[in-house]
Amino acid sequence: MLDARLFETFMNYQKAIQQNKSGSDQMSMRKIGQSSENIFNQMLQLQLGQQMPLNEQAINSSSSDLKSLFLNQPVSYTPEYESIQNQIKSNQTNSDFDELIEGAANKYGIDADLIRSVIEVESSFNPNAISHAGAQGLMQLMPGTAQALGVQDAFDPRENIEGGTRYLRDMLNQYNGNTELALAAYNAGPGNVARYNGVPPFEETRQYINRILG
Repeated sequence: MLDARLFETFMNYQKAIQQNKSGSDQMSMRKIGQSSENIFNQMLQLQLGQQMPLNEQAINSSSSDLKSLFLNQPVSYTPEYESIQNQIKSNQTNSDFDELIEGAANKYGIDADLIRSVIEVESSFNPNAISHAGAQGLMQLMPGTAQALGVQDAFDPRENIEGGTRYLRDMLNQYNGNTELALAAYNAGPGNVARYNGVPPFEETRQYINRILG
């Protein structure tokens, strides 16, 4: 599983390269390019399943030139970030999660195919997925929800599927087994289901339900 710091640092490097293409400090630019390439190679090798330790020196570069570029610069999840995230997919296949899905399905009394459909729509079976809103992992748990469910690492497939299935079970219980309302709450939040006394009139939510239930 990728360390989020790798993605963040890589994208900061890429942003610095774009912002300083016309700069005169070619030495700094070479350092940035080399560091960016090193970190990208780490991400790729980690995703291919090779055992390679994180290069802390590259992540926490001691170069004052690099630090001056990134000091107090907030991380933003740009389209470029998402493009790289989507291109560097986990080498795990859907079937790799079958045992975890079946276990959670049996534990919480939910159809395993429903869990698979939620994962497919939420993350396309990418355990490293991060949404614009910050939802994480296979079943796209928001950090606050994950914490409430006792999930310590939302990018760990076992924890994510366990937590996401438990939350889906909670929603099914809350709406007396009504799958449409449970999915609406999973996507848009129980507050919106209560507000509209049913499935919220959000196109995203309606499409979400249709994609899962067919």
